Amino acid sequence: MNHMTYVLALASVSLISVSSLVAAFYLSRRPLDKIMFVLISLATGAMLGNGFVHVIQESYEYVASGKISSMTVSVLMLGGYFLSFVLHKVMHLH
Repeated sequence: MNHMTYVLALASVSLISVSSLVAAFYLSRRPLDKIMFVLISLATGAMLGNGFVHVIQESYEYVASGKISSMTVSVLMLGGYFLSFVLHKVMHLH
């Protein structure tokens, strides 16, 4: 990768960060409080979804290299989703 790629990546991240900072300053506190939970949930879901997509891709690269079977990867993914579901239900009981 050349240096221009890093400069453009840094510039785009900076632009996005500054735009969200400006929006936070100009929004009044009351409307922001009403939608804050929704915005945090959306951001968390987007980050977790992105992470899972990358983990799934890497796990199937291990399958292609013969280091692990596809059945093991599938069972581990389903087990992780099930564990996440159970933890969510337990947290709501308390």
